Amino acid sequence: MSVSIVEAKLDPDFMIVSQEALRDPWGSFARVREHSPIFWSTIQKAWMVTTYDDVIAGFMDRRLSSQRNDAASTEASTEADRYPLVFRFMPTTINNLDGLDHARIRPLIVKAFSKPVIDRMRVVTAQVVTELLDECENMREFDFMDIAYRLPGLVTLRILGLPDSYWQNLTDLSSLFVHFQGMQAPSLTVIASLERKLAEFFELLSSFIAKIEATPKEQLSSDLLTALVLARDAEKRLTHEELLAAVIILVAGGFDSTASTSAIFVNWIARRPELVGAVRGPQADFDKTLTELWRYPGVTVAQTRIVAEDFEWHSQNLKKGDLVYLGLMAANTDPAIFDEPCSIRIDRKNAIQAKTFGHGAHICIGMMLAKMELGIFIRQAFERFEIEILQDQFEYWPLHTLVRYTAMNVRFSPRVAAGHAERAGSE
Repeated sequence: MSVSIVEAKLDPDFMIVSQEALRDPWGSFARVREHSPIFWSTIQKAWMVTTYDDVIAGFMDRRLSSQRNDAASTEASTEADRYPLVFRFMPTTINNLDGLDHARIRPLIVKAFSKPVIDRMRVVTAQVVTELLDECENMREFDFMDIAYRLPGLVTLRILGLPDSYWQNLTDLSSLFVHFQGMQAPSLTVIASLERKLAEFFELLSSFIAKIEATPKEQLSSDLLTALVLARDAEKRLTHEELLAAVIILVAGGFDSTASTSAIFVNWIARRPELVGAVRGPQADFDKTLTELWRYPGVTVAQTRIVAEDFEWHSQNLKKGDLVYLGLMAANTDPAIFDEPCSIRIDRKNAIQAKTFGHGAHICIGMMLAKMELGIFIRQAFERFEIEILQDQFEYWPLHTLVRYTAMNVRFSPRVAAGHAERAGSE
């Protein structure tokens, strides 16, 4: 490793997964940015990219590859035959593909999001939100993370046409998926557990796919799994394994990020009366508020890439095989792009430029669904309830990909009386 970094008086290096860094990732990235836009972290043993322009450049640079096998350096790598789904299947998911394979598979997945499927998503999301908020009203005080995870879990299962009873299995699979993708060296325990959960999920999916294949086309439903099967069969460009990989990404890839975002949004809005007013106000104010919150605080800390060939970037020598963190929270709070970047301004004109969902060919394929889920949930939650956060300090899961609370204790007090009074006054 050849690293040409001029030593600063204060070393800005930090451990991304430390509790201190997860409490203030924006400040941690800012200190690195001030030191060097492309910074070698001896703690992470990886490069950190921290300016807005460089993060975009990193997403577009073919010398930075998405073809990363995060398990390769773990203690289990010598036993790959015992974990075929982890070691041979996971690298084929769309977020780990580049080039022709990515270009072939992604359009077929996008094609599945037809108008009937999107309409079904909206209806299903509204139903799930109502059910969960009814539970909130009954519980009043509870750990919000349970609701946060059931929101994307139930929505995902229903739009795929899978049974609600599989919710806990889906939660376990998603948690293991995020741990696997979000740790530099996943443990043997995580890998073995992920192998088991993938096998269970594939068995379930395969049985449902077989039913779809045996059903006359005119009798098929408008769920997303059916749409994916039809997209596969229409052009014969997806194998059965690639179809399973596509569903895995749709199910597990956005599960934790959507759940974590709902908790962060509820926390940050509930503590700021001006934001509560905005999300209860006109649709334009609501939309601008959520757009700004996706930027800051956001939820996605960084995405990783692997250096595919030696090259020089801002006088730094990147070597083939080096790990690179594209700092999304760093990009979203770069003062060269966003004035007062670590303040929430719902009138910010360029908040839409945030890169929370990535950039370029690998922009999050479930972005539309995540925004829909969060939009419906936040709107209805704050219209129905006065929400209090019952803790000031948070603990975080040690993930380098996203900010995830371990718990968030809340009190939901119904605003029903006020709502009835408003309706009565308008009659």
